[in-house]
Amino acid sequence: MRLGVEEPLPLRSSALLPRNPTTTTYYRLAYFYSATLAWFYSALDNYTTNGSTPTTSSTKYTGAISVAATETLEAIAVATGYTNSAVGSAKYTIETPAATPVFSPAPGTYAAKQSVTITDATSGAIIYYTTNGSTPTTSSTKYTGAISVAATETLEAIAVATGYTNSAVGSAKYTIVSPAATPVFSVPSGSYSAAQSVQISDPTPGATIYYTTNGAAPTPASAVYKSAVSVSATEYLQAIAVADGYTNSPIATALYSIGADVTATPVLSPPPGAYGKSQTVTITDATPGAVITYSVAIGSAVNTYTYTGPFTVSSTEYIAYDAIAPGYTRSAALEGIYTIGSVPTPQFSPAAGTYSTAQAVNIYDITPSASIYYTTDGTTPTTTSAVYTGPVIVTANQTIRAFAVATGLTSSAPLSSAYTIGKGVATPAFSLAPGSYTFAQPVAITDITPGAIIYYTTNGSTPTTSSTKYTGPISVAATETLEAIAVATGYTSSADATASYTIGYPIETFVATSSGTNVLTIPVGGSTAFTVASENQSGQSYPSVTVKTSTGANPSLPVQVTVCQTNPSTGQCMATPGPTVTLAPFGAGATPSFSVFVTATAAIASSSNNEVLVLFSNASGTVLGSASVLILTN
Repeated sequence: MRLGVEEPLPLRSSALLPRNPTTTTYYRLAYFYSATLAWFYSALDNYTTNGSTPTTSSTKYTGAISVAATETLEAIAVATGYTNSAVGSAKYTIETPAATPVFSPAPGTYAAKQSVTITDATSGAIIYYTTNGSTPTTSSTKYTGAISVAATETLEAIAVATGYTNSAVGSAKYTIVSPAATPVFSVPSGSYSAAQSVQISDPTPGATIYYTTNGAAPTPASAVYKSAVSVSATEYLQAIAVADGYTNSPIATALYSIGADVTATPVLSPPPGAYGKSQTVTITDATPGAVITYSVAIGSAVNTYTYTGPFTVSSTEYIAYDAIAPGYTRSAALEGIYTIGSVPTPQFSPAAGTYSTAQAVNIYDITPSASIYYTTDGTTPTTTSAVYTGPVIVTANQTIRAFAVATGLTSSAPLSSAYTIGKGVATPAFSLAPGSYTFAQPVAITDITPGAIIYYTTNGSTPTTSSTKYTGPISVAATETLEAIAVATGYTSSADATASYTIGYPIETFVATSSGTNVLTIPVGGSTAFTVASENQSGQSYPSVTVKTSTGANPSLPVQVTVCQTNPSTGQCMATPGPTVTLAPFGAGATPSFSVFVTATAAIASSSNNEVLVLFSNASGTVLGSASVLILTN
């Protein structure tokens, strides 16, 4: 039998397979089929990728074709002894997604609202976005310009363009952390003839106030405000507020001049601050004939000079300065910092070390404009690391690394601070500093240990886990002492936290004038007096109470005032009248009385600002009671 070349062999021809083949015959036939199939599939393929009709001059197919863009493949098969095959055609549409939208500025934590722009690299792309974290679609808001992000929110966006599939969703979370409110001083800046008791408050919930009295910028390592600050000499008071969930507040400042004829405070030009290169500093003073003294501190070396002319600051330096003029008392003493070239290394408070309880670690830098970046896993921080906005809570062994960045300056070197934390619960903290308050106050109690439960008492007794469980702010409407402990699974109980509050003035006062109207009329150059009776209604004995006078809102009121304690039987002074009287102790239920003598040195018109106050203050300067009369001349 001979196979003709003009007709292809049927693949399953029964003529080639015997009904009962022997083993030998079967293998011979198998070999015949193998040779025939190899010949049959030796046809050649030619193809095109541009949709044109392929010919034997077209590209010869040798292996798989990569189709990376939309195109049409067409192919023919050619074999010896056969006419060319029909054209096989296949169109492939490759859909490329549009580029993912990009947000600027980058997602992160910011201290102020941000203007966020969204761009896309795909030509002609239209962007759609949402601001609530939901997945955007073409029915979402169309992007037409910068988006103002004033509160914490998540932006999500897609890009749509002709010839492309929709882009992947771009997402950016912005956390806006507002600064705590600026602290408020109860006594405004100014000149006063007598010492002042200055209270500092802040409306930010849970804020802790830090202050300085030497002109240095306050930081979380400065003194913590707990009670009124007694200002008895000329000084510069500054304060900041720090609270969880807020950046540090702006610095509040107040300059107090106590006494008569105070030399004006010197002025530095340029003012202390951050500079990229050396600065020539001049110091001036408005008081004629003032002699200016300044000290320069570089590291641990301090040198003091009398100012004679401009001087150069070429490295980071502290400058302390004041002035005195003939016939005047010395000015307020101020301090400033010139940061030159690079930002100083940040500082940690508390310092690295071993602690029995969790710690709230503050990071600060003496450069006021510096931003601090930090890590808590021991890696080197960069400007993409977390931005420091408030205390870092350390509850387990941990290393914090931080560096500081300021515009125009070289960034600081990174600094590490390692903390080893024991198993004691942190001591609870009260949102309101202990002290005296005129009205009822809400007091929140917090604890930084995760999962801590707080128990408290309001009668001064030691709290236990059987005491009242803290569930929200406590209204303190009367004089009382709060005590609290915190417990947490896997920890030992915290130390006992205590805060005593006095609501209302605990020392009641009563004024008597000759007019019977709390108005004191004095001839110019003459003197008269009024009396003050008092009673300690607090139920507690104060170690000492100072009775002093003030002219309140009119520090230049032309009067001279002295005070004395009087004998309750005779009404006579028990000692020579003076600027103050100190009672030690001032026992519970005590009812001392006083005479206050006022001399008018010039004419005084009738005004609610023209008054003399009698203030009862404890050793820390907190006012416990007060009395006042209006002053005028006839």
